[in-house]
Amino acid sequence: MDFYTCEDKEIISECILKGHLSWSDEKIKDLKVKIKEELKKRQKNVCCYCLRSFHGEFNFVIDIEHILPKHKYAKRMFDSNNLAASCKRCNMKIKGRRIDFLSGIFNDEHTPYHKDGYLFIHPNVDVFEDHISYIHNQKGRDIIVKYDILNNSAKGKFSYAFFRLEKLSVHTYNVAQGIVSDEDEWQGDPDLDDDDDNIAETFSKIEDSIEQLISVFAQ
Repeated sequence: MDFYTCEDKEIISECILKGHLSWSDEKIKDLKVKIKEELKKRQKNVCCYCLRSFHGEFNFVIDIEHILPKHKYAKRMFDSNNLAASCKRCNMKIKGRRIDFLSGIFNDEHTPYHKDGYLFIHPNVDVFEDHISYIHNQKGRDIIVKYDILNNSAKGKFSYAFFRLEKLSVHTYNVAQGIVSDEDEWQGDPDLDDDDDNIAETFSKIEDSIEQLISVFAQ
């Protein structure tokens, strides 16, 4: 995905020098729009992690996902192999800044995008459908999705557990049966557009509050 213009590359170089917080700079707003559109086309308008469709969705519910989190791997912030389009559930609610999907042979300096460096299905160096089958059935207003691990795939098993794909299947079944479920619900600001610094701060406050409550009850 080498669609960056010379002007884009100059801006990107400046951003990388400034660090990951530059992702929120106003000057790259238009560039991020362009990146998101390219990613959606590359992925045929589905989430990179759960394969659910983006068709008809507003852009603010679709994130530019940094597979290697930008706060830790700022130099990879604009690498096409490190970028993907993700739904907010997979990106914000589940993955966030986690790096426990990296294997023991991951090498950021020499082979950052080698498929064996990742325990889950990497959106750009693996093919999701080689590891997990995804079935989407819709009858009228009822939608059911189903995931099956193929050939006992280790990456398939890891992704299935990591992104809680079974819960998505159960969620869609529950909704089809009229049972209330919030599995797919994101309570944050939809305009954050993968601003994981704000998200991390929010979750940190929640975790602090929980720890305080636990300490009070423990006394």
